[in-house]
Amino acid sequence: MTDGNASLAEQGPPTTTIARDGEYEGRTLPKRLARIAGVLYLLVAIFSAFAYFMEKKVYASGDAATTTRNVIAHSGLVRTAVVADLFQATIWVFLAMTLYMLLKHVNKNAASAMVVFVAIGAGITLLNEVFEFEGLRTATGAVQGCSPKRWASCSSSGAPATSWVRSRRS
Repeated sequence: MTDGNASLAEQGPPTTTIARDGEYEGRTLPKRLARIAGVLYLLVAIFSAFAYFMEKKVYASGDAATTTRNVIAHSGLVRTAVVADLFQATIWVFLAMTLYMLLKHVNKNAASAMVVFVAIGAGITLLNEVFEFEGLRTATGAVQGCSPKRWASCSSSGAPATSWVRSRRS
């Protein structure tokens, strides 16, 4: 046909143009989202494993005195582990959002629930890191008026903190 109106058989299958930046009909390509999710998973694994093994070196299960000594001796390690946990929790939320974009076409309710549960889990992780950092500050004496030599001044009731421990042992 020379008039420009070729039949469907002559035109071939429909083609979709993909922009250079990875956009496909206004959306990011699923393959690209999957790769981003994979990289984010890898970062979460690296940061969380680093934090876990650093904390394992410092904390002695069931022995508060040894843990306190280790926290004081390795305060830089504890700080690094806290920062690694903060990074992994933040990346975990971005991973959930990436997976939501990838999976919302399959089941939007399940993908939304995943994001909510990840946000709750990340919030719990971040709250745990606040307590871990405050424990570090207390053990190293960074909290004003609270130091290992003067822990009695840390008691909110005014009684020495060690007197309560002694009374519970007897």
